Amino acid sequence: PAMQRAAEPARVPGEAEAPLGKAETLLELAYLPLPSAMLARGTTVLRSASSHTLALCLQAQVLLLELDRAHLRPLEVLRRTSNANARGAASPSLEVVGIDALWHPDAGLNLVAIARSSASDNLHEIVIAYVSAGAATAEADGKVQTATLALDFPPLIAQWLRLADTPTLAVSDAESGRLHVFTLPQAAAPPADTSPVLVELEDTQSSDALGGLARRFQAPVLALAEWRCPHSGCSARVAASEDGTVELLAQKGWGEAPARQWVRVERPVNVAFFFEDSLAAASPGEPPVVHLFAGSVLCGACFFADVLRNGLRAPVLALPDSVSVLCGSPWRAQPSTLLVGTWCRTLYCLQLRCVGEGASREWSCRLVWSRELPHALYGIDMIDATCDGLDEIVVRTLQGLHVLQEELAGVCAELRVGLAELLRQCDDEASPSAGGAGGRDALSRALSRTGAIAELQVRLKRHALS
Repeated sequence: PAMQRAAEPARVPGEAEAPLGKAETLLELAYLPLPSAMLARGTTVLRSASSHTLALCLQAQVLLLELDRAHLRPLEVLRRTSNANARGAASPSLEVVGIDALWHPDAGLNLVAIARSSASDNLHEIVIAYVSAGAATAEADGKVQTATLALDFPPLIAQWLRLADTPTLAVSDAESGRLHVFTLPQAAAPPADTSPVLVELEDTQSSDALGGLARRFQAPVLALAEWRCPHSGCSARVAASEDGTVELLAQKGWGEAPARQWVRVERPVNVAFFFEDSLAAASPGEPPVVHLFAGSVLCGACFFADVLRNGLRAPVLALPDSVSVLCGSPWRAQPSTLLVGTWCRTLYCLQLRCVGEGASREWSCRLVWSRELPHALYGIDMIDATCDGLDEIVVRTLQGLHVLQEELAGVCAELRVGLAELLRQCDDEASPSAGGAGGRDALSRALSRTGAIAELQVRLKRHALS
């Protein structure tokens, strides 16, 4: 499809109009103080044999943290001479600049890509660690197989492309604004011979792997995001750069040609991700409603609402220009809701709301609550750390990790409201001749047991924490 500009300029509006919503109901389950040198380097979630493990980057080391066991240990990934430095020279101080993990179900491995760079020595590399589910647990010795590829450019971000058919890694060039795309020929183990661990794709192949996104930008790419609906074939991809360029490719279904749009928001966009809106669900047969969040480290954030239909037109203000956005994530436990972390030490909970139907829809952003933490927020991960079925919110700050969770009393209160509404609908719609009383009795029994469920959940949570 031909490149086309959005019909309207995508500028973040002025001050927020939505008032502060209800008070937040988060409990802090744990706080893990960590040195500040590690926390700006990044985190990624690994699948382990017992639960999920969080990989934390030191300046020159990777640590594995099992939150349910409060266990922290080093992963033996970077303690060796790299291929980039195998010429007999003194070992340079290569610093970790990015990390991402991809679970490969066929191989049963976490493929961990670690980008390292040394500007003073002009040495750069990508380390691929092959971490099995067992190696990511507390009982493992931490030693894993690795392979290294030397780079001739400084990497900025390294991110696995989740929509690619085979393990494919996109690496952003910190100097030229180019996206380098690599494929992993052997996913089960490092190459046994001198074959490269990663093979860079040609221009046409790279464009296909990126879904048609541009491979060259005028400024370094700071954020990449992908989304796909497995049922309808709808998909969306976005790349955002340091000069504020945002490029979107949206496909409305199987066999449909992707529509390309780009805008310049006049500020660096360092946070970009998609999230599906279940509250504004589309009619059967229609593409789902998907939004794009774009945040800037310099000034504020906005939503591009319903990008499959609207593209990058008519942005909706999320946070004013006075807010410096560093990270964000959809909140799976709350529909149409996301969490945003800022340099000003504030965690925001935002919700996008819709009024009207079809072409007359109007979107607005509501601030549900905000919470201030002791230090700047660099990352947000959703992990079931206590293995109780509820996602904990792991917030990475300048000085440590905060593990937060919704207060169980609040969760159960929402459950009571939902069950009461179902009970009312059952009263309105069911008739004795249709056997509706049976359904009502079942709901009544469930409603009466909600208090017992709440007490049991609290006890289970206390037991898990102890």
